[in-house]
Amino acid sequence: MPQPASAADLLGAARSLLTGRGAYLVVLIAALGVSLSAVYVHGTPVPHIHDEFTYLFAGETYANLRLSNPSPPSPASFWSPHLLVEPSFASKYPPAQGLVLAIGDWFGNPLIGLLLSGVLAAIALLWALRAFVGPLPAVVATIAFASSALYLGVWIRTYMGGFVAFACASLVLGFCLRLHRHSPTRWAYLATGIGMAGLFLSRPFEGAIVCLIAALAYAGQAHRQWRADRSGVTRGALLAALPLVLAFGFQAAINHAVTGSVWRMPHSEFHAQYMTQPIFIWQQPQPAMKPSLALTAGEDALIEKGDWLQHVRASMSGARAAASAVGGLALPWWVLLSLPFLALVEWRLLVVLAGFPLLHALSNYLQLHFYFGPIAPVWFLSIGAMFEFIRRQAALRVASAALVILVPASLALPGFMETPSTHDYRHHHDLTQALAQRPPSLVFIRYGISANPHLAVVYNDPLLRNHSLFVNDLNDAANCAVLNAFPGREIWRALIEDDGIQAAIIEPSDLCPQDPKLSTPKPVERACCCSPQN
Repeated sequence: MPQPASAADLLGAARSLLTGRGAYLVVLIAALGVSLSAVYVHGTPVPHIHDEFTYLFAGETYANLRLSNPSPPSPASFWSPHLLVEPSFASKYPPAQGLVLAIGDWFGNPLIGLLLSGVLAAIALLWALRAFVGPLPAVVATIAFASSALYLGVWIRTYMGGFVAFACASLVLGFCLRLHRHSPTRWAYLATGIGMAGLFLSRPFEGAIVCLIAALAYAGQAHRQWRADRSGVTRGALLAALPLVLAFGFQAAINHAVTGSVWRMPHSEFHAQYMTQPIFIWQQPQPAMKPSLALTAGEDALIEKGDWLQHVRASMSGARAAASAVGGLALPWWVLLSLPFLALVEWRLLVVLAGFPLLHALSNYLQLHFYFGPIAPVWFLSIGAMFEFIRRQAALRVASAALVILVPASLALPGFMETPSTHDYRHHHDLTQALAQRPPSLVFIRYGISANPHLAVVYNDPLLRNHSLFVNDLNDAANCAVLNAFPGREIWRALIEDDGIQAAIIEPSDLCPQDPKLSTPKPVERACCCSPQN
């Protein structure tokens, strides 16, 4: 008769599981469970900020196996912040987040891609942690990430991204840690190449900062490895270069499809057309070809003014705000508490963390949470270092066990205490829902004085096939061009303010009085749909 397993046997089995590849299975299941719970509790994310719509637009473009789309009729009528309408119809952003959302689109919902990116971020973080802390601290620190960022954080509630850069930076840092501890395998070289390629395709400026500082911090270890095994390092470097070459080629193809030049990135083209504020503080303002006053005003509100030191302070403040947005209010405090332990266990990571705001201050955009995606892994690596240091001290085993429970619990607790939430700003969602049961429509939109410029969007299917087409209500000539390009649709005019929507069916002649084909009066239904406030 088999004997029941003792506590020692169960503990040994658990240790064996966490020591081997089973740890990745544990994290995979935990990350999936937490992210699905977030959707169940908080609901499907409803896009409301123009960045989200732009990434969703890119996702739909790539899901259709296209790199860009033809310019729409009357391009200015279909313009939306961060979207190019000329020389092609495309997102200005790097493609990585759009590719993730495209995977979700292939499976029926972009949310699937968002959740997948969060799960991959957790696995990549575990891989980095396994390079310098024990199995249990690595798993617990990863669970702390999952219980906060995958449940409570802004990255799981919006489509703006952050997880892709986080995962790729984790791969780069994991390679550096392996370079320090032992000889990296060929798979580690390939992983860092994938990480650098992903950073280039997601957050190229911030990713370059992390890669540069990490390269300087671990230059001695790289030189030692080179002297010990030159042929192995050469083969590894070639393996790492392969994903980078593919990424550069893919970005060049996108550049050519969107801007007509393999060297000109969509972001640069958008900036030249619509923005007067330079991208970096060392650049001088340039007059925009087609300036957008509303967009410029919205961007100016986010840009820190002052000298370089003021930008450094703002970058540090932005990192604290980003940590709270990504992992909850407790995360910045746990990171601050864990920094002395990080200095003792792996001080080079502290150099990377401290150096980031110094170089990041060269950029004008300092306060946005997803800009800190490439440095965010160090926050959780520092928590892992704290676990590791205390675990090594025999006299602190009780404290170690307490921290294993306390840290993930304190990060997760605010999320579990929340009630299901939705955004107050849902005008695109509400208009789409209100018009879904009506005939195909053409909605001319104006944003009122009270409307937040960061919420002002005109979002459509990249090929303009959606049931309700949304366009900017401009002048007679532009409106006539749109009406003639999309005949037979029900015509609406909507005024959007922060406190709701006023919309009514109108006659085509109200928008295009000089076109005799559209000026015939006819009976028309009048209606109003207002945005429910949540």
